[in-house]
Amino acid sequence: LAGLLTGFLGVVILMAGDIGPGGFRTGGLGQVAVLAAAVLYAWSAVFARKNLHGLTPIVQAFLPLIVADLFIWTGAVALEAPDLVPTTSLTWLALVWLGLLGSCVAYLLYFYLTNTWGSTRSSMVTYTMPVTGVALGVSFRGEPLDARVFLGTLLVVAGVVLVNRKSVVRRQIPRAVQTGLVVDPEPLVL
Repeated sequence: LAGLLTGFLGVVILMAGDIGPGGFRTGGLGQVAVLAAAVLYAWSAVFARKNLHGLTPIVQAFLPLIVADLFIWTGAVALEAPDLVPTTSLTWLALVWLGLLGSCVAYLLYFYLTNTWGSTRSSMVTYTMPVTGVALGVSFRGEPLDARVFLGTLLVVAGVVLVNRKSVVRRQIPRAVQTGLVVDPEPLVL
């Protein structure tokens, strides 16, 4: 709990730079969408851990990918027609890269980790996304570094470390094996 709250506080501090006296200065709707996605992501991790244990990661990843494909293709046909087919090789490369690596492989790894590590530890990867975004913004867009960015990043890293401490992991593994939630605990090395 301490790790989750520490990491969450770090994310809030990283986001706080866009909040001014009149509300969100830029990207307010986008940040609300990200927060909604985080809530749904957390819910889906708990749902998958509770209701899909015993199934292989391939089976677990199939349904979200099919639903996402249907949603995206429906939206593309409704909003982007008639320009549905990319015309540049870079766009095709991006589609293949995001489709295979960013979605297919990522979901397979995610469900494997959810089965072996649990939903809490697996979902900690989402805390690192704002840090990655800040690092990319500083590197490629010249965004400023300030004390808020350093503090937020430090808290996110501290939260991830707290959740993944060996003492916490040692308590979780026997409980997960006892309840039958871990499919194969062997790959996890302590």
